Amino acid sequence: MAVTIGHASLDERGKISGGQAGDQNGKEVCTRQWYSKPWEVLLRPLDADLAEKSARACEAGCANNNIGYDQKSRNGLHAQAQAVGYDLSKIKTPCNTDCSAFMTVCAIAGGATGLEYKGNAPTTSTMVNAFVKTGKYQQLIDSKYLTSDKYLRRGDILVKPGSHTVMVLGNGAGEPNAVITSKPKSALSYPCYGVDVAAWQTGLDYKKIKQAGCQFAILKIIRKDGNPDKMFEEHYNGFTSAGVPILAVYNYAYATNVEKAKLDAQKVISILKGRKIPVCLDVEDQVQRGLGEKLIHIINGYQKVVEDAGLPFLLYTGLSFWNTQIKPYQDKLNCRNNWIARYYNGYVPMTMGQVPHPSYKPDVPNLIGWQYTSSLVIDGAPSRLDSNIMYSPVTQMSAITKGKTGVVTANALKIRTAPNTDSDVVGYLKKDEKVTIINADASTGWYQIPQGWVSNKYISII
Repeated sequence: MAVTIGHASLDERGKISGGQAGDQNGKEVCTRQWYSKPWEVLLRPLDADLAEKSARACEAGCANNNIGYDQKSRNGLHAQAQAVGYDLSKIKTPCNTDCSAFMTVCAIAGGATGLEYKGNAPTTSTMVNAFVKTGKYQQLIDSKYLTSDKYLRRGDILVKPGSHTVMVLGNGAGEPNAVITSKPKSALSYPCYGVDVAAWQTGLDYKKIKQAGCQFAILKIIRKDGNPDKMFEEHYNGFTSAGVPILAVYNYAYATNVEKAKLDAQKVISILKGRKIPVCLDVEDQVQRGLGEKLIHIINGYQKVVEDAGLPFLLYTGLSFWNTQIKPYQDKLNCRNNWIARYYNGYVPMTMGQVPHPSYKPDVPNLIGWQYTSSLVIDGAPSRLDSNIMYSPVTQMSAITKGKTGVVTANALKIRTAPNTDSDVVGYLKKDEKVTIINADASTGWYQIPQGWVSNKYISII
């Protein structure tokens, strides 16, 4: 059965305006089963509390027949909601709203105070930008969220700009425990959004940054002179105390030979002082252009030191640098975790959770992350930050020998899109079926095979 949605849709005469105040037939503002509009955008709350409170407000609004539909008096609900502290069940005066004004009031009732307004509520044409701008919502446009109710979560808002919008009041079959199940502070559900910072990012309010939707941080760890980045420990302690996991540390590289690269890696490991955090090598400096295949040896040498120390490794660079300096030799590159920068939107300010247009996603093998802007505007940061979307965890090749064969021990083993049980199931393996293991997640032990990810609990290496 389809999930339930709540919405405001047409007055008692089936018209968009001219009807009486209040719900005259019980269908003007109501719940119903999900349907395909088709939808074009999904707005997903970044906070479980916001999602639940918004959904409750929507349910209360749908159950209160003092709330009806009329586009010409669409802001009447807002005035009445303000008067009762946004408890929509307490509205006693007949009033009207429309679909987008209703969603806005429900979101404000849920805690999205950045949507509070005077005058006119956002319309279906403007609400996506208005909601994302608050830093409380993530914009999703993957077809799996728009063409089926399977992956919808309670509190999600579906939008067809210029047409209609509704709120999801249940969890789809693929999201049975969404927004209800709490996870450890260090757990990440992919894809996720976060920032990378260095010594020049000062005055950060880490708690506010987390509250604004930041799900992880990547920190610069070392300077050109080999000493720790001046803000590394402060950033580490600040984000960690705020409950923001440190996804990686990075080393902006100047090495032009393997020996220097290995020395830099050893210094990074020393600065970490035993902290088990993935290490990223940032190759983009002018001194590394024109090195040819030598650059690949530098990267591989650095990676070996990192992984010999038991830490996962990832590579960062810009798309242009990748295409000109690395791509011609990529078959000799050992790294299977590539984090690529491509600022498709120039220096236009963007907000946390604002989804970069997928057509600009870097076309690079083994892409696990995309730095899509250096102009993130977020509450808690006095200046703009770099913003990133991560698609999967940093894996560690040394955790298992590449190319090993495993045999399935379970009767039916699920293949998933990421190394966790929250990710989508894309297929199944039968008992005694053989698979080639191409990678492993060092933190969980999950194995990557050509079709996706499987739990190592049900794979025996042969």
